[in-house]
Amino acid sequence: MKLVLIIFTIIITESCSWIAKKGYGAKQPQIETEQSIFTWLNKYDLPNEEVVTVDTAGFFNFFPSLAQAPLLFEKSGKFRAAGFSNGKFCPQGVDVYLSRVNRLETFNTLDSFIISESLIIPPGEGEKSGALNTSKIEELKKMAISKKDTIRMNFNEINKLFYSLNGSKRGMITTSDYDFILVLPFAKFYGQRLQIKDLKKYYRSAANNPNAKFKIIFLNLDKQQWWGEEANNKININI
Repeated sequence: MKLVLIIFTIIITESCSWIAKKGYGAKQPQIETEQSIFTWLNKYDLPNEEVVTVDTAGFFNFFPSLAQAPLLFEKSGKFRAAGFSNGKFCPQGVDVYLSRVNRLETFNTLDSFIISESLIIPPGEGEKSGALNTSKIEELKKMAISKKDTIRMNFNEINKLFYSLNGSKRGMITTSDYDFILVLPFAKFYGQRLQIKDLKKYYRSAANNPNAKFKIIFLNLDKQQWWGEEANNKININI
């Protein structure tokens, strides 16, 4: 099988500027369980009524490009690209938009969205390299094949990707009673300092919006124990 190597430095967006995120508590990803994720959510007083994750294939639909972006969908499933411009996410003002958006307003929607560029390492080369360091990563990048992936940004399609944190396939989440669906990606390895602040800000803005009713879903993007050891070993996230 091909080894998918993610060469990724954790960064955040603040006022549309990129800042190294290690100072915000980011850490090397660990393999998480249902219990460890719920414990983390409870520790920081985050809602846990609707928490989902994805399998390894679904993981690359969201990571890294959409891993820190609140994803807003209309009741019909169409994507409202709040905070996005030319494929880039900027958090400035998104919480204000979520607090005021009205279902009757018109807004540009997207059918698809370029979300990631992966480096595909030829079979065997990753294993031969052994433990990764900066120089080995640079060597692998030279022989890697760049691959861009897209996901159809429609909630009716994304809804099919969700799993429970214990690895069981989720049934389709019912959204007929809501005006909007807000998906909030998060990962423990992103740290707690700024991530917690942003998650609460987006959640409260939507939940307290007097003009619309939101279905809010927390999407965990940590490496999952139920993926299995082999699958987890094929995903290398370097911070």
